[in-house]
Amino acid sequence: MLSCSDPGVVKDRIPSSLLTVYVRYKQDTRAIVAWLVSHGSQEYRRLQTLSIRDLLGLAEIAQKKAVPMPDTIDFQFREAIAARTQMSEYFRATCSRSQDGQQETCNHEYFTRSLTEIYTNLCKYCHGPKSQYKRPDRSSALQLNIAENRFKRLSLNTTHGDDSSEIERHREQRSEHVTPKENAKNMASKQLPRLINDTLSEVFGLRKDDANDSLAAATDAWVEAVRGDIPLVVAALLANAVFAAFEELEQRLKSLCVLLDPQILREKLLQIEPDFKSPSGGVDPVGSSLMIFIERLCRASNQLREMKAGSRTKKPDAGASVPRLASKIVLPYAINANLTDGEILSVMLQSIGHHIRCTCQCARIIRTSTPVLAEVGYFLTHDQEASNDLRCSYGLRLLLEAHETFLRTSEKGAQPLSCRLKALKFAQEAMTSIRAVLDDSTMPCICHGTLAFHLENLHGDLQAYLQTKGFDIYLQSPWVAGAHILEVLEALFYYGLRLFSYRHYVGAVVHVYNIMLCLTDTTPIPILESICCSFGDIIFPGGRPSSNFKNCYLRYMGGRLRFNGQKSSHRSGCHSMAIPAHTAKATAGFGSRGEVKDPRFDYQKVSFFHSIKAKNYQLDDAAWKHAHSVNNSQDKPAFATKKAWRSCSHQAQSEDRYSHWNPRDRFGCLQRAVLSEFRGPFPVARVDLCKVYLAIVRTVDLISNRFHGDGARAGQKCLCFTDAILSAADRCENTDQAIQSFVSDNLVEICQAAMTQILRPSKPEDFLWENV
Repeated sequence: MLSCSDPGVVKDRIPSSLLTVYVRYKQDTRAIVAWLVSHGSQEYRRLQTLSIRDLLGLAEIAQKKAVPMPDTIDFQFREAIAARTQMSEYFRATCSRSQDGQQETCNHEYFTRSLTEIYTNLCKYCHGPKSQYKRPDRSSALQLNIAENRFKRLSLNTTHGDDSSEIERHREQRSEHVTPKENAKNMASKQLPRLINDTLSEVFGLRKDDANDSLAAATDAWVEAVRGDIPLVVAALLANAVFAAFEELEQRLKSLCVLLDPQILREKLLQIEPDFKSPSGGVDPVGSSLMIFIERLCRASNQLREMKAGSRTKKPDAGASVPRLASKIVLPYAINANLTDGEILSVMLQSIGHHIRCTCQCARIIRTSTPVLAEVGYFLTHDQEASNDLRCSYGLRLLLEAHETFLRTSEKGAQPLSCRLKALKFAQEAMTSIRAVLDDSTMPCICHGTLAFHLENLHGDLQAYLQTKGFDIYLQSPWVAGAHILEVLEALFYYGLRLFSYRHYVGAVVHVYNIMLCLTDTTPIPILESICCSFGDIIFPGGRPSSNFKNCYLRYMGGRLRFNGQKSSHRSGCHSMAIPAHTAKATAGFGSRGEVKDPRFDYQKVSFFHSIKAKNYQLDDAAWKHAHSVNNSQDKPAFATKKAWRSCSHQAQSEDRYSHWNPRDRFGCLQRAVLSEFRGPFPVARVDLCKVYLAIVRTVDLISNRFHGDGARAGQKCLCFTDAILSAADRCENTDQAIQSFVSDNLVEICQAAMTQILRPSKPEDFLWENV
């Protein structure tokens, strides 16, 4: 078994490929145990746990009965032994530097030798020609069942002992002809006994303390947030990612060790390592921290159970006030403040219970984005069998760590109330930007299904969020307030990308600006250059063009090549550019968020920060590799293009390079990669796309009015100038006189003057959110 006293173990992590082998081994072992128990006696079927000696006894019973071994069981025996051997070689090579580590490795190698011995003996007595173990047909089975008259046992001359022996012999004959599939089906309905001598399970199930290391990574993020080194929303995203990563560990414990209760986890850990009972003895510092972490989970679990027991007797009271006991709690500046932790957690649970009972009155932003709210609600409304006790306890621990870290780290004694106020200020700022877009003439109506309709709904959600009186210790928690900001910011970013493609206003101005920059002596405009660099992947598909400008613009509009072989005698047929109907519908602003599947709204092309939120914080290997590449590239932009992200996943690197890292290092790398989008002259994650859209619309309006004349079609925001300039740019050479010769009415000068008048005075900093 893996020894925690080995200093190299703490640094190295178990590779993911070895975890895959271990999961396959556990599945094979379960099938083997089910087959052996199905052919064993009743005393083995009543056991809750099985030792290696019990497995040897079950194998002897199968040998005496000469039970035919199915091909699937034979294959699973060989697979399980091979997997055990592979894992033993890994631990023998990397984790057995100390004497204790060598002893534990020998223990699970003994299990492998015992399993090999069982398989060898079964092959000797239970293998034979396949014809010998051919499944009997239906006629032979019926003949076995009706071979004798069962009513002759009712004869008065027979004794009770003869009847019982005859019945028992008849049952044994029938049990021998039960197929392995029927045995597996019968054992599936019962809970299989657990192996108690499989020490390798404890290595993968308990000693891989990813949860504790991930919690430390979240605590480091909150420390930096208090000091002002990172924004509050970045720390909240990292906490959400840590909480989502715990789900993987929870599922592993559930599938491999059947552990969902922190109390059972604590008892199992004490059985494995008795030294954990005295963590202050200095025997195992890693084990001590792990035991302290599990003890804290147990205390949170106990308070959850007390709350669940009390909630069944209370009636929901929607008019009850939210508990405001935060001011009565004084958090001491000490490392171990268990009593204060319990008080804060108790008040938090009261607040969570209040919001769960009044869910119908809560704002949508609070219902969908508040951390731990859904998990605790599920725990309170479901029975013990479907409980998520472990996940709730870990989420409450994350909440408590964020609250305590914010108080202890702040030199000025800042209260978490400032986090709640910051979230409210950002919601107010977002409402102002959305209202400005809705009041613009480009949004003629708010009919159902239009973009204005969805923006109006978002405006209503923000208004309901502002009207929620929730200055309790739970809603003003740094993690909760940061999660609310993250939810609003992500929604604004999505609808901002929708505005970038809405009626092609933004794309038309940016493409015309690119032509002016390439074919005239126009000086660069800072805000337009920032848009070209940060959002170039959605505005310039295939890269920023220096020729073939119209084709690039058609691709931005969603155009695709369409071939028609019947209209041409040539073998390749006739082709043209066409815009699909669903793309045109999305450009007009129709379609809800779940309906629209447009690559122009793909987060991965623009922001790594928002792509994490869109994936529910489930990070795959490509995401970790991208985070590592961003940290290593100092001169590259914050978020590389999607092509660069894909190429990074095909680099000649080890598959387990990033999963082998300590979680604290991995989440630190993720934090630095995300933080790059909040820094610089035009950080993508902080851009107010509504302000950018309105500035572009004013530019289009000025160009349209001057091109058509102030008296004709004033305020129509016509985009006919775009087609004229695109056609002229494709026909002319790289000279200023050439492009002017293909357009009329001084269109080039009109576009240059409009962009200079409206966009040049603005700085990129003017288009950023102030409260993010």
